[in-house]
Amino acid sequence: MALAAADLSSVKDNVTLGGAIFPGLQVKTRKTPNGFRVQRVEHPDINGCIKSQAESMSRAHAIVWPELTIDDKALATLTDHLAVLSLAQDAVPNVIIAGSWHRKVNGRIRNSAPILTGQGEEKGQHSKIVRFADDANRFEDIECGDEIIVLVCDRFLASVAICKDYCNLGEAPPWLDLDVDFLLVPSMGKTTTMDGHINRAKTDRITHGLRAFVVQQGLAGKAGDAEGFILLAPQESTKDTCVDKEWNLFEA
Repeated sequence: MALAAADLSSVKDNVTLGGAIFPGLQVKTRKTPNGFRVQRVEHPDINGCIKSQAESMSRAHAIVWPELTIDDKALATLTDHLAVLSLAQDAVPNVIIAGSWHRKVNGRIRNSAPILTGQGEEKGQHSKIVRFADDANRFEDIECGDEIIVLVCDRFLASVAICKDYCNLGEAPPWLDLDVDFLLVPSMGKTTTMDGHINRAKTDRITHGLRAFVVQQGLAGKAGDAEGFILLAPQESTKDTCVDKEWNLFEA
């Protein structure tokens, strides 16, 4: 999948990556006969937050929102605002991973991450391959994906994974067979989830030169818990990945 965008020459040869989280966000799920699905998110002003994030990170080459935070209404807000922003800018991001949601894809419910251009046009989606189990040992009630996407951008090649797709240490991930520079990973979870991402990323960086960019919405259960985590390998500890700011930029 080729995604064209204006060359952000002011960044020179570096690649700038943007990651967004939602402090204070709560995810509500519902039980199903086969596990659970997300029902809604609760946030004081998620649409306003998304617009502010898109504006603040508009000079990034790639932007990632977290897993299970962008429902269809929020997605429409994001795509519409990107289209407006692009009219007033001389450069736009190569690619945007618009979080994910439990939504219908070809008639099946999947954990789907829309892939957008910097102008807000949807070019495709990645469907999560490895399901997550919650604290009650209920699995996501979704149809698992069976495709890997390669994004051809002006300065890098990338692929996409969703959370458990990447931090599952039980088997070798398929991305290692691809000659890509970055793996863009929307995620949701606790400190232990990010521990898994870091362990996988360390190995992949050494053996294949692959850099993971993981943007994880936290599941803050008590005071002091991180609102979110952002990993741009090779960070060494989970503490280094904790973030509380709504938007964050990194140079790779």
